[in-house]
Amino acid sequence: MVQQSIIFLPEEVITDKIEKAVQRQFERWENEEKQRRGEKCYTINAIAKRLGKNHSTIKRMVKSGLIKSTKSGLITEQYINEYLRKT
Repeated sequence: MVQQSIIFLPEEVITDKIEKAVQRQFERWENEEKQRRGEKCYTINAIAKRLGKNHSTIKRMVKSGLIKSTKSGLITEQYINEYLRKT
């Protein structure tokens, strides 16, 4: 006979694990959708190199909303073009 155990975890730990799992799945779906539509996605580092700016500068621009990003932190070609049109 197999012995079974019950493990008790604080509610915060369980909630955190579930939220992270759901977020990862949404990011996968979002990336799959962008790839399906053929959109190129870039990291903050790639955009920093492309624009000749520091990583932290691009990160601040994303955080402030000056440059849009996906939930997973990627920046699409469309978002870069929108930013460049504004400047």
